[in-house]
Amino acid sequence: MKEEQTVILDLVFKSPGRLSSHNSGGITPDELERFSAPKEVREQAVRALKAMGFEIVGGPTPFGLSISGPSRLVSKVFGAGSPRVPEQLSKWIEAVRIPPEAKFYP
Repeated sequence: MKEEQTVILDLVFKSPGRLSSHNSGGITPDELERFSAPKEVREQAVRALKAMGFEIVGGPTPFGLSISGPSRLVSKVFGAGSPRVPEQLSKWIEAVRIPPEAKFYP
Protein backbone atom coordinates (compact mmCIF):
# COMPACT_ATOMS: atom_id res chain seq x y z
CA MET A 1 0.00 0.00 0.00
CA LYS A 2 1.30 3.45 -0.96
CA GLU A 3 1.95 5.88 1.93
CA GLU A 4 0.01 9.14 1.75
CA GLN A 5 2.05 12.27 0.99
CA THR A 6 2.62 14.78 3.80
CA VAL A 7 2.00 18.42 2.91
CA ILE A 8 3.51 21.43 4.67
CA LEU A 9 1.67 24.77 4.77
CA ASP A 10 2.70 28.20 6.01
CA LEU A 11 -0.02 30.15 7.82
CA VAL A 12 -0.10 33.88 8.65
CA PHE A 13 -1.82 34.91 11.87
CA LYS A 14 -4.29 37.79 11.97
CA SER A 15 -2.87 40.75 13.84
CA PRO A 16 -4.70 43.29 16.02
CA GLY A 17 -6.78 45.71 14.00
CA ARG A 18 -6.54 43.30 11.06
CA LEU A 19 -3.24 44.79 9.90
CA SER A 20 -1.91 42.64 7.09
CA SER A 21 1.73 41.61 7.10
CA HIS A 22 0.94 39.32 4.18
CA ASN A 23 0.30 42.06 1.61
CA SER A 24 1.90 45.09 3.25
CA GLY A 25 4.68 45.62 0.71
CA GLY A 26 7.28 45.75 3.45
CA ILE A 27 7.55 46.35 7.17
CA THR A 28 10.17 48.37 8.99
CA PRO A 29 11.66 47.05 12.26
CA ASP A 30 9.80 49.78 14.17
CA GLU A 31 6.48 48.47 12.83
CA LEU A 32 6.96 44.77 13.61
CA GLU A 33 5.11 44.84 16.93
CA ARG A 34 1.98 46.20 15.22
CA PHE A 35 1.81 43.14 12.97
CA SER A 36 2.36 40.46 15.61
CA ALA A 37 -0.63 38.39 16.71
CA PRO A 38 -1.51 38.31 20.41
CA LYS A 39 -0.44 35.21 22.33
CA GLU A 40 -4.05 34.07 22.81
CA VAL A 41 -4.67 34.19 19.03
CA ARG A 42 -1.60 32.03 18.43
CA GLU A 43 -2.57 29.56 21.17
CA GLN A 44 -6.17 29.23 19.97
CA ALA A 45 -5.05 28.67 16.38
CA VAL A 46 -2.55 26.00 17.45
CA ARG A 47 -5.19 24.19 19.54
CA ALA A 48 -7.69 24.25 16.66
CA LEU A 49 -5.14 22.99 14.13
CA LYS A 50 -3.98 20.17 16.41
CA ALA A 51 -7.61 19.17 17.06
CA MET A 52 -8.10 18.90 13.29
CA GLY A 53 -5.14 16.50 13.07
CA PHE A 54 -2.30 18.78 11.95
CA GLU A 55 1.19 18.79 13.40
CA ILE A 56 2.98 22.04 14.18
CA VAL A 57 6.36 22.27 12.42
CA GLY A 58 8.68 24.11 14.79
CA GLY A 59 7.22 26.71 17.09
CA PRO A 60 4.82 29.43 16.06
CA THR A 61 6.24 32.93 15.71
CA PRO A 62 4.28 36.10 16.51
CA PHE A 63 3.44 36.28 12.79
CA GLY A 64 2.64 32.74 11.72
CA LEU A 65 3.47 29.07 11.80
CA SER A 66 4.05 26.06 9.61
CA ILE A 67 1.92 22.94 9.83
CA SER A 68 2.04 19.50 8.26
CA GLY A 69 -0.57 16.89 7.59
CA PRO A 70 -1.59 14.15 5.19
CA SER A 71 -2.58 15.45 1.75
CA ARG A 72 -6.13 14.16 2.26
CA LEU A 73 -6.53 16.25 5.44
CA VAL A 74 -4.99 19.34 3.82
CA SER A 75 -7.40 19.05 0.87
CA LYS A 76 -10.38 18.55 3.19
CA VAL A 77 -9.59 21.58 5.38
CA PHE A 78 -7.83 24.01 3.00
CA GLY A 79 -9.22 22.83 -0.36
CA ALA A 80 -7.57 21.20 -3.33
CA GLY A 81 -5.20 23.16 -5.55
CA SER A 82 -4.44 26.63 -4.17
CA PRO A 83 -5.12 26.45 -0.43
CA ARG A 84 -7.48 28.96 1.17
CA VAL A 85 -8.25 29.83 4.78
CA PRO A 86 -11.35 27.90 5.88
CA GLU A 87 -14.14 29.66 7.78
CA GLN A 88 -13.42 27.74 11.01
CA LEU A 89 -9.85 29.16 11.11
CA SER A 90 -10.53 32.64 9.71
CA LYS A 91 -10.72 34.38 13.09
CA TRP A 92 -7.04 33.49 13.74
CA ILE A 93 -5.50 32.92 10.31
CA GLU A 94 -5.18 35.56 7.59
CA ALA A 95 -3.42 33.67 4.81
CA VAL A 96 -2.15 30.23 3.82
CA ARG A 97 0.40 29.13 1.26
CA ILE A 98 2.38 26.11 0.18
CA PRO A 99 6.03 27.02 0.76
CA PRO A 100 8.29 26.92 -2.30
CA GLU A 101 10.29 23.78 -2.84
CA ALA A 102 13.76 23.92 -1.32
CA LYS A 103 16.59 23.78 -3.84
CA PHE A 104 19.97 22.47 -2.83
CA TYR A 105 23.09 23.04 -4.88
CA PRO A 106 26.28 21.00 -4.79
